[in-house]
Amino acid sequence: MNSNKFTAILLTGLMWVFLGIGFFTLYFRYLPEGSRLAVEAVGLFLAGIISGLLYTGVRSLKISRLGTGLVSLGYILFVPVAIMLGLLVSTLINLSDGTLPLRMLILTPIAIALFSNVFVAIGLGFTAGLAASASSLSGRVEGVRILSAPVRIR
Repeated sequence: MNSNKFTAILLTGLMWVFLGIGFFTLYFRYLPEGSRLAVEAVGLFLAGIISGLLYTGVRSLKISRLGTGLVSLGYILFVPVAIMLGLLVSTLINLSDGTLPLRMLILTPIAIALFSNVFVAIGLGFTAGLAASASSLSGRVEGVRILSAPVRIR
């Protein structure tokens, strides 16, 4: 992996932390404190790193420019929902088990990373499928144009 992709993946992880904590604070008007904030930040960072790897993996497939645009648009559209889903599920897990410290330190980052990236993977799979369909259709349209070219008769 070259340094540009590595840097982009690290920045994606950091972006997820700030977006996640910001969304959570704006939506619920509540900012977790202390260890809960640290645990959620770690979970969001891990989820961001994994989603960055998923995104670069799907984007590196041999698809057209339209396809890479669709994949990028899909990632941008699905990330906010994925972040909120991960934070909501981790909050529900912590509320249901009485927030035991060791369990919170282990389950919260895993829950955030797992549930967020399942949604990102679904979104990237959906948009990559659209990209493959668009690429296939554009190839067929090109083929039709060639076959339907006017023929001159002398």
